[in-house]
Amino acid sequence: MRYPNAMKITETKILLRIVLMILTVKLDALGASRRDVNELIAKGTHLQESGSQEESRATFKEARVLAQTIPNEGTSGFTDALLDVVSAQAKAGFYEDAQITVESFLDSYNQAMAISYIAHFQFENGKTAAARVTIQKAIRAAKSISVLWPQALVLQQIAHFQIQAGQYLDAQATANLISDPGLKQTTLREAAKARRERSGS
Repeated sequence: MRYPNAMKITETKILLRIVLMILTVKLDALGASRRDVNELIAKGTHLQESGSQEESRATFKEARVLAQTIPNEGTSGFTDALLDVVSAQAKAGFYEDAQITVESFLDSYNQAMAISYIAHFQFENGKTAAARVTIQKAIRAAKSISVLWPQALVLQQIAHFQIQAGQYLDAQATANLISDPGLKQTTLREAAKARRERSGS
């Protein structure tokens, strides 16, 4: 006796297993690429801290090239890996290399966000004047984002980095560019609070 419903259920289970296997292979490949990028970043950071500047730069560039090979099919693997490379390069003081990596991003949102990270690490490294110039580049990139909500998120991130660096008036100016009223007020309050705490009043 044949059981059509049972056969259909079995066939469906087999198809689901096949799909699951394919997805697992794709995710494993993505994870391996991201792990490789992180390993190269760690290696480049170690080389930089050891004084091997040129080897460190070359390793970070290798990480950038590898990150560019990660598929960007509905995942953030490609952009996250590139942002990690930008951050590592900027933290190490390789600002021009980091800017070159920024150009690898495929959209204005991630480009603007990445530029803001360069500025953040310039602030962290005591390069305040250069950081303020970079911040303006990030703001210009943010303004080129056509959708207002992502633009607002980038501007808020920029203002947050300015607040961290003690650039409160600049942060307020950036916050005033945010189109979303709630996000703008939250950012302005954050800047004002940090300024009060810094001054002790």
